[in-house]
Amino acid sequence: MKTAFTALALACSLAVSGQALAARTPVPAPDRTIALSGSRSADQVKTAILSAAAVRKFAVVSTANGRITLAYPANPRKFQARFDVIYDSNHVTMRLKDSLGLNQGPCPGNPGVACIHPNVPRWMKNHLADVENLLR
Repeated sequence: MKTAFTALALACSLAVSGQALAARTPVPAPDRTIALSGSRSADQVKTAILSAAAVRKFAVVSTANGRITLAYPANPRKFQARFDVIYDSNHVTMRLKDSLGLNQGPCPGNPGVACIHPNVPRWMKNHLADVENLLR
């Protein structure tokens, strides 16, 4: 019985450590673009981007005509990603600008593709989903 329990504990430990390793494996860092339906002004799109950023606790680094630079998290300790959000009245594109502590670099096995921590594309997807919802 003791041997079976030890084997089960070891198997669970290996499964959990394997999942933790998989969570840290870098993934491609794609640009994300959404097409906006309906008529709205670029100022309305900008307001939605900034509102969604506030909800998700992104810091606004800079704003310019048609471009906003965001950072997440707003108060970095060990990691941070910065994004350029390019927008007009019809589209919003979010691009990873740079990062700290998020494994940004060439993808293993494919050095021509940039990779990043798997949470970064999720942050981008969630932010853009919030922008879309605010513009409905």
